[in-house]
Amino acid sequence: MLRKIALALLILGHPAEAFAGEFGNLFVPSDPELEEASREASAEALDAIIEVMSGLRARELREGDGKEQIQVASQQLFNAMQKMRALTEEENFPNFEIPESEKDLLAQTIGIETYRAFFGDTQDFRDAFLRLIEIGEILASSVKEAGEVQEDDRMLSVFSKHLANFILAGDAIAALGKRTL
Repeated sequence: MLRKIALALLILGHPAEAFAGEFGNLFVPSDPELEEASREASAEALDAIIEVMSGLRARELREGDGKEQIQVASQQLFNAMQKMRALTEEENFPNFEIPESEKDLLAQTIGIETYRAFFGDTQDFRDAFLRLIEIGEILASSVKEAGEVQEDDRMLSVFSKHLANFILAGDAIAALGKRTL
């Protein structure tokens, strides 16, 4: 059930322009181990999002305040971002200059405001991937804060924008990598 809820949220927030069919993955045909490590890290991030949704679901059904699930999700996100950051240090990390046409598509996909805030001066793929990680870290921090707020009515508003940005950027970065290889 929770996976269906998370999938529905991803589909609803999924921009038609990206078409990656993946989330935050690296595509490295010459290094299957690096590609697999990328998939595991991004899957851990998606598991964290599912855990966030589980906490919200628990609140909705009055099965608890959801704060425990939210705190678990925060730690999962931080762990996933550490794993993703480690990938950027690998010798075979795919790096290339981002063409202007791809920058325009990235801005359209994630929105101008998010693009300017995080990707405006990005020149290469490694930097763009690091920006995705930065968005994930901001999300992890805001999820942690949401688990600590005293007013339960504010819980979702603390991280919802960051969650949307992370989902959009994760798709856009995967699409960028896929199209450029």
